[in-house]
Amino acid sequence: MNMSVRSNGHFNNFQQWIYDPLASVQATIEELAMKLGGFTLILGLLLFANFFMMLLIQKPKKQPTQIPFNINEK
Repeated sequence: MNMSVRSNGHFNNFQQWIYDPLASVQATIEELAMKLGGFTLILGLLLFANFFMMLLIQKPKKQPTQIPFNINEK
């Protein structure tokens, strides 16, 4: 598996940034967990913001029409 860590890298002759490869299976799992966790948090915040805006922008509820009631009618 070819993955790279974003935080541990270096410049190659001051021209190109090169990422260091992951050393073990545990490092690969940890890197994937960090990426998945960040994605989940961002997605959760977006869903919360969407739900909050839907509650604020909902249309006013219509009042039910009342039928006039007359006691004298049969």
